[in-house]
Parts: sequence; structure tokens; C-alpha cells
Amino acid sequence: MSRFIPPRREWFSGGALALARIAMGVLWLTNLSWKLPPSFDCDPGEGNGLCYWMDQMVEHSQIGLHATFVEKVARPNYEIFGYFVVGGEALVGVLLLLGLFTRFAALVGLLMSLNLYVGLANAPDEWIWSYLLMAFVHLLILALAAGRYFGIDSWLHDRFNRSRHRNDRLLQLGSVAT
Repeated sequence: MSRFIPPRREWFSGGALALARIAMGVLWLTNLSWKLPPSFDCDPGEGNGLCYWMDQMVEHSQIGLHATFVEKVARPNYEIFGYFVVGGEALVGVLLLLGLFTRFAALVGLLMSLNLYVGLANAPDEWIWSYLLMAFVHLLILALAAGRYFGIDSWLHDRFNRSRHRNDRLLQLGSVAT
């Protein structure tokens, strides 16, 4: 039997983790709206799209090599990088919402949050802690396997453990028979 719903003693902590996981998924998905293909809101006069924020990274990055990479590689190839950004954020958002491959999604979300922190924390009107808090929440989701609470990962974890235990029993029977 799957433990999609955790034991009663874990309802509060599991529910809090699931809520944080779902909130981060929604955060990534709602932020897709201002950088959608095919233009990624980069055409002249379109506003605060992907290219605007790439330009902010070039100007305000905390690491010179990061700024140089964005300026010389990512910005001139914004169409290619735009698909990676949109695809990555959509993938992380959906996986976190579903609680599916949650640790992988949290790791990718952590790396994307750190990229945003390095590139944008010093930009005007940005709150330095916003990207760090995103990174910390992803770190907690990663460390505490939040997908095992009200997520598909709970079913996968149970299924994997049942399969592993069945194989262990077969190995034990085989060693007894020889």
C-alpha cells in the first residue's frame, strides 16, 4: 500500500514540506509568463523579458566570469538559452507540483536559484534575500525528500522498496538452496 498520505504523526511536517514544494512549483510556473517563446519578450520595446534580465545580469553579476558568459554566450544566443530557461523552469515547476523526481527537481531549482542570486541580487530594486530564500527552500526540499509527502515519489519509493525486498528474499532463498 502506498503512503501518499503520511502517517498521522507526520501530517504537519509532511504537509508543510508538501506545501513548500507545491509553492515553489507554482513560483516557477507563474514566472514563465514573461519570457515565453518564440520572442521570449526580447523584441525591441517588449519590456521586461528574458533579455532585459540577461542585461541586468551582465551589469550587476557578483562574479565577472558569470557576467562575461551571459554577455558573450547567452545573450547573443538568447533564442537557444531561452528554450533552456523556459524548459528548465517548466520542468522544475511541474515536477515539484506533482512531487515526482522531487530531489532532482529541487537540485535543478537550487542551481537555477543560485544563478539568479549571483546574477541579480545586486540589481536595482531586487531584494538580495529573495533568491537566497528560494535556494534554501530548494535545499530543504532536496534534503528532506519532500515528494514522499503527498507526492508521486511516495508511490515510487514504496514500489522500489517492495521490489528490492522481493529481490533480497529471492537471493536469500537462492543462497539457502545452494
